[in-house]
Amino acid sequence: MGNDQSKGSEKSCGVVNLDYYDVCEENSPKDKKNPYVFIIGTSVRGFFDNRHQFAAESADDMQSWIQAIRGAIAEARVSRRKPSRKRHLEGKSPDLSTSSQESEGTSTACLVNATKDRARGPQGRRLPNRKSMMPA
Repeated sequence: MGNDQSKGSEKSCGVVNLDYYDVCEENSPKDKKNPYVFIIGTSVRGFFDNRHQFAAESADDMQSWIQAIRGAIAEARVSRRKPSRKRHLEGKSPDLSTSSQESEGTSTACLVNATKDRARGPQGRRLPNRKSMMPA
């Protein structure tokens, strides 16, 4: 998509993170000026239009780009679904893991949510800010 040595002055530069996209297809309305346009976008429509349009030089070039991008999107989707082990869990010593399991097994009390029982302000209207507006 982009050139890593690009300084931004070229017409085509930049990187598109394919983790956020799941559709790559040809542009449906054929334009005489740009007949080989394809779109990368999302199937979920949001507030902003998350689509990028790209132009190729030929139909074969466009089809090869579409196939390559679809493969990269599928690969990104598979890598997102794989459970990744956290680095801090890999470096744990066996002594710490067994002691934490023992302490969890002996303790049967539920964890208490600290914010559930906190004091809350009034839920109705907002209180006045100026002292002259406050009741005496």
